Amino acid sequence: MAAMELETGKVDEALYSRQLYVLGREGQSKMASSTVLVCGLTGTGAELAKNVILAGVKAVTLYDPTAVTHRDLGGNPYARIADVGKPRADCCAPRLAELNPYVTVSVMKNGSSGEAMGSLHSCDVDEWSARVRGYRCVAICDAVSEAELKAIDDACRRENVCLVACESRGVCTSLFCDFGDDWTVTDADGEPGAACLVASITQTNPALITVVDEQRHGLEVGDIVSLTSCVGCDALNERELKVLRVCSPYSYEVDADASSTTPYVSSGYAQHKKGGKVIQHKPYGSTFDDDSFLRCDFAKFERPPTLHNAFTALRKWRSSNGGAFPAEKDADAVVALFDKTSEDKSEEVCRDLALTSAGDLSPMAAFLGGVAGQEVLKACTGKFAPVSQYLYHDCLEALPESADRTPKNDKNDSVRVIFGNDMVAKLAKLDYFLVGAGAIGCEVLKNWSLIGLGEKSAGGKILVTDMDRIEKSNLSRQLLFRSSDIGHAKSTRAALAAQQLNPCINVEGIEKRVGADSEDVFDDKFWSSLDGVCTALDNVDARLYVDSKCLFHHKPLLESGTLGTKGNTQVVVPRLTEHYGATRDPPEKSIPVCTLKNFPNKIEHTLQWARDWFACGVEVHEPRRWRTGGVEALSTTARRRQAPHAIAATRPRRLPHAIDAPSTRRRPRT
Repeated sequence: MAAMELETGKVDEALYSRQLYVLGREGQSKMASSTVLVCGLTGTGAELAKNVILAGVKAVTLYDPTAVTHRDLGGNPYARIADVGKPRADCCAPRLAELNPYVTVSVMKNGSSGEAMGSLHSCDVDEWSARVRGYRCVAICDAVSEAELKAIDDACRRENVCLVACESRGVCTSLFCDFGDDWTVTDADGEPGAACLVASITQTNPALITVVDEQRHGLEVGDIVSLTSCVGCDALNERELKVLRVCSPYSYEVDADASSTTPYVSSGYAQHKKGGKVIQHKPYGSTFDDDSFLRCDFAKFERPPTLHNAFTALRKWRSSNGGAFPAEKDADAVVALFDKTSEDKSEEVCRDLALTSAGDLSPMAAFLGGVAGQEVLKACTGKFAPVSQYLYHDCLEALPESADRTPKNDKNDSVRVIFGNDMVAKLAKLDYFLVGAGAIGCEVLKNWSLIGLGEKSAGGKILVTDMDRIEKSNLSRQLLFRSSDIGHAKSTRAALAAQQLNPCINVEGIEKRVGADSEDVFDDKFWSSLDGVCTALDNVDARLYVDSKCLFHHKPLLESGTLGTKGNTQVVVPRLTEHYGATRDPPEKSIPVCTLKNFPNKIEHTLQWARDWFACGVEVHEPRRWRTGGVEALSTTARRRQAPHAIAATRPRRLPHAIDAPSTRRRPRT
């Protein structure tokens, strides 16, 4: 599918404004010149492709001639019931292309006959070398055998291409990254270098620097710091010093001899000078130590090696059975190929994986597709440290002790083969309330649609509310919206899009604020009728209000939020876990962009608007016009002189006018 084009080096700031805060202009430009190959359009593959397309790479090529099955419908949001029996890549490509007009989406084919090039599960290194050549990153999402993964990784290393291999089987996920022997990361974590006020500097060799105890220095051995404005110890001013030893969260030694300097008096600042970092990855099949497993669930500390061996056993069984998934009667054969680990009942983990591996569950695919998509973007931009090198995650505790997993060849098979037929019926009857239809809200609604939550025939319902209107900047991260939706209500358009994903669900979108002023609509009868609530909000006050209602009416609450590359979730179960308002977070250091733009309600919101507008004038960017058509292509000094006049001429006269002045620096929280 042909894509719209921008001038070389240009970035559509209206579309990518939110992620520019995180990646920067250089990172976004690198991404816009990168091409990605996605092999295997499972639920995970489709989610990964969706994420990198929304992010704005140059082109995405899809390769998967496998026919769509009923089990694909519960994990892949771009496959429909009418697509069953057709090639997955061909069915998904047109719908994925709608996400971003600047990204070229194509299906890999070769020759005049139009047949797919080679085999998706080939173990030939030369064949894979020809396939991956020229791409910046290759994502493998449906590998069948160990030999296949080894061949793909060898080919990627030969062609200097980054590899991200991932798969979601039932409620277990696997991720492997290989970015080569020497991968340079320009910014390992995306955080600004900390600047701390210096409390003391010892006259020793090496010098011991202690910062005030209001802020931890956050340094590691090998980091570089620069001292400025020191009264005393003048010889250390404006020098870049290497951290030799971290003594405490507030002190560290540096490679400087301060024994002959004047005593430190006051006023010094220690600034962390961040630089590049070289990461070395091993090829697939190498011997990995325990540090190669990134642990994301500390309640299951011994689980990653167990899952690693379980996935290996599953691939061995599938490769010797034509790529098929094991049935219930085959579980013992898979366990026989499993190398037992030190974890208690590790064989049960392998057995559960084998029993549920045929299921492609939307929430698990969305989780893994999000993580793997981020790894692809790291490969394209060189920003943020990649996973080194394995990541495993599971939700096996959610499985029932016994279940009827017999497929029925319908859209609910992906849930049925994992949780059983009883769970399919329970999900269909649920009545859930979604507060917020932004980036998180769209993802939640998509997942609910694919798992069959709130179906009409069973008496279930999904109610979604959001007061926001759709803007162009929303399109780069809110998958349910298209350019034709700009200006319309988020809640109603999200409900319509969810209905298209699954016509059987009963979903309604309304524009109503949830708060004390709307208790005539959301009254006690309403809250009591719900089975649960999910919040996808951008401010603490609204979260606390919804939490109070769920607490009073004993309703489960699913809470979540994002800020840049960070995210959080909290599951509140009545009488079992603490509720959201039981603990309070520290005051937010940043104001969410959507709050600043659409609902400024505090004096600090207008102050922040002024700061952002001023920052637009004094920072050194490539020459560009002010949004008001004022200052352009000025030197830094001239900008500083003229910025106050521009602000005075364009500042909002009343608070509502600030709505039309977008923030240019703050990261979003949605």
